[in-house]
Amino acid sequence: MRYKVRHNIKHLLPRKSFLIAAFLLFLLVFSVGINLYNNVYPQSAVSILKADATSDISILSSRIVDKYLSENKNSSYLNVRYDASQKVSSYSADTVLLERTRFQITELIGDKLKRKNKAKVKIPIGSLCHNTYLTGKGFKITLNAEYLTAVTADVVTEIENVGINQALYRAVIIIKIDCKIIVSGETESFTVTSKHTLDEKLIFGDVPLT
Repeated sequence: MRYKVRHNIKHLLPRKSFLIAAFLLFLLVFSVGINLYNNVYPQSAVSILKADATSDISILSSRIVDKYLSENKNSSYLNVRYDASQKVSSYSADTVLLERTRFQITELIGDKLKRKNKAKVKIPIGSLCHNTYLTGKGFKITLNAEYLTAVTADVVTEIENVGINQALYRAVIIIKIDCKIIVSGETESFTVTSKHTLDEKLIFGDVPLT
C-alpha cells in the first residue's frame, strides 16, 4: 500500500511542475500584455489615428471650400481695371466679401468637425505592432477616441509672375485646424494647414506697384 502511494505521488510530481511552469508563463505573458496595453498600445493607436485624422481633415476642408465656391460661383473677389490703351491701371480685392467668405467657411468646417468630436474606431491588432508585414492584419480592436478642434483662417492676395508681361492675381484662403486626439489617456496635438484658391485673374502687361 505504501509503495502505491509513493508511486502515485512521484507520478503526480511532473504534472504539478508543469502546472506551476504554465502558471508562471501565464503571469509573464499577462504582465507583458498589461505593459503593452498601458504603454505601447495607446501610443500606437494615437499615431494611427493622427495619420487618419490628418488625411480626413484635409479632404473635409477641400470639399467644404469647393462646395462653397460652387454655390457662390458668381462672386467676384478680385477686380482688375485697364485704361484706354489696355494697360492695367489698378487692381484690388473686395475685402468685405473676402472677410465674409473667411468667416462662413470657418464656421462650416468648425460645425462639421464638432459633429465628429467622438468616434468609435476599429483598428487591426497588427497595425499596433509597428511591423510592416502585420499592418492591417488580425482581429480589430474598438477604440473610443475624442477629437478636440479649433479652426482659424486667413485670406490673402498674391501676385505671381507666370510669363513675359503676364502675372496671376490670386485670392486664397489659408485654413489652420488645431487638433487634439485623446485615446485611453494618451493625447496627441497637431495642426493641419491647407491653402485654397478663391479667385484668380490673369493680368496682361506691366502690373502697377499700387
